[in-house]
Amino acid sequence: MAVQSGNTWCETYSSVGKDTTLEKMAVLSVKRIPTVWKELTLAPHCPQPLISAAGATSEDQCYEQEEPDLSDGISYKATVGACRGGETPENNAGLELFYDTDCKARCDADESCTGYVTGNTWCETYSSMGNTGDGREQYTCMVKILPEAEPEICDAGYYPGEDGCTICEENFYSLKGADSCTPCPQPLISAAGATSEDECPHHEVEGYVATVGACRGGEAPEDSYAGLENFKDTFYDEEEPDRS
Repeated sequence: MAVQSGNTWCETYSSVGKDTTLEKMAVLSVKRIPTVWKELTLAPHCPQPLISAAGATSEDQCYEQEEPDLSDGISYKATVGACRGGETPENNAGLELFYDTDCKARCDADESCTGYVTGNTWCETYSSMGNTGDGREQYTCMVKILPEAEPEICDAGYYPGEDGCTICEENFYSLKGADSCTPCPQPLISAAGATSEDECPHHEVEGYVATVGACRGGEAPEDSYAGLENFKDTFYDEEEPDRS
């Protein structure tokens, strides 16, 4: 709004930002319009654990995330913030920036992709395993959920160890797919890698019968543990050397 007046007349104007003209005998009075400053605020984030599509206009458009569908082997979990951290946090968790909104399709097709963030005209993918949102409410980190790896099935005589299938030790056996090795029933023994209890033969010594435990009892059990004598060798047959 502005006002210009002469001796016997006056004029008003409605165009904002006009300037004076160089006409004689005319005075232009321009109204000074105060500048209105608006505080810049970030859009509120959906209350956790609710999520929404991009461009949501109210909390009513926030909804509860469904359980991941792993039927195709790929799904995502929404976390608050840009994707950060994980096993390789360097370079912002392996961030790659793209000027489109196709990062979900990229992450679906890329086995090394572990998450993505989508903006209005841009998106980012990440490669750090175990990353999650850093808490900044203007972003949503979609973390890829991978199906659990199938446990390794070991052959009979082996069990799953830290370095893969490991052979069972002596006097132990295992069936195919067993999680651990089973000890042979006493007094049975076996060679390493036994595949069943049938491969645990008796520890037979000619002329003797194997029983479980140290020898005790008999007709004179009180005679120093059934007549026990201790030797520092393994000669136990009839032809053992003279110890005198």
